[in-house]
Amino acid sequence: MASQPGKSRKVSGVIGVASVILVIVTLLAGVLLQFTGLSGAAQAQPSGTIAFHPGFDKTPADALCTTNVYNGISTQTPKPGDPNARQFATAISNPFKGTTDAAVNKENVAETCGNPTVLKQSLDEMTLWKGVVPGADENMAWIEKIQNYIAKHSLDAFSGKNDAGDKIVSPLYQKYAGWVNTVWLRFNAEGLQSLASTRNWELPATVTPGIQPTAVQSAAPDNKPAWVRTLVDKNGKCLYKIGFNAEDKRIETFNCKVSPPPVTPPSGSHTPGCTSNCGGTPGCTSNCTPVHICPPSMPDGTWPVCKDGPTNAPNRSDGNGLSHDPTPATPSPTPTQPPSTPRANPVAPAPTPAPTADPAPAPSPEPSAPAPSAPSTGTSCAPGVAIC
Repeated sequence: MASQPGKSRKVSGVIGVASVILVIVTLLAGVLLQFTGLSGAAQAQPSGTIAFHPGFDKTPADALCTTNVYNGISTQTPKPGDPNARQFATAISNPFKGTTDAAVNKENVAETCGNPTVLKQSLDEMTLWKGVVPGADENMAWIEKIQNYIAKHSLDAFSGKNDAGDKIVSPLYQKYAGWVNTVWLRFNAEGLQSLASTRNWELPATVTPGIQPTAVQSAAPDNKPAWVRTLVDKNGKCLYKIGFNAEDKRIETFNCKVSPPPVTPPSGSHTPGCTSNCGGTPGCTSNCTPVHICPPSMPDGTWPVCKDGPTNAPNRSDGNGLSHDPTPATPSPTPTQPPSTPRANPVAPAPTPAPTADPAPAPSPEPSAPAPSAPSTGTSCAPGVAIC
């Protein structure tokens, strides 16, 4: 039977369209699996961002809440010395018990999963990251969703009691806590450090018993030990640095780059040499004497014997360690002291004490000159010389 060309072309066209549709569906499925985290291979999170998309990004296992036990430490009266209680009135919670970054991470996840005060502290801190921390703007939708729920129902709406009468947190609370924990786990752990904070949180000095308190920003910076966490880009550059205070789990923020303390250069003529209550250079207030040093124009030697470099003009010191040679000196290639030995700056003698009120003793008579051994010349001979 002869084939029908028109019918064959129609079948081929249908197969071609079906093939295109299959390719498109396959591509869309791959994209969907990538966003939902359901593909066989684990999807690595992009470096340098805290962006988290609930419903698309999978909450990591180590960020999930494993228990619904309520943590009420923030509502309780401080008990200094008790590791399970707040140590002072403005403490957020009790001190961390872990001594490693891994242990502290687990403890912090558990704290967020059971303590609504800590969850609210995290949300308030993350709200301030808008436009500052990479990926923060993408998190604002779900952060504001939780904040609006709290504003409408209060923090206490997240907790209740089970059939046994034990206080627990709700499944909704646990879901929100897992989202917050996911963001915290995007930061790299950097151990326990004492840094000056740019912002930190605390509880009001007076907390109403039975009411879940809300943390507020502290008016004073904190420099107590904190478990530091840093968000970095793919090259390891710091993008944002935070920490959890070791004493009470409060959130703190720090500068990425810690500036070294300012160094006051020497004046070139002298630096104050202080014996007490002097506070560095300058600013001596008592018992202080100047210690002269050789200036940069005459770097070799020790004052008052300062030496020019080989290409300098002759040493013309004024006796105070100052050179009158306007040409900058070239340091000698051969120092007078080994490099490992710091240059010693001799301390000038202490000033003579002021005279007391007692009358000064009568001056002793000046000694008379020895009689000349050569009367004819009026001179004295050196010891052992009879005739001179």
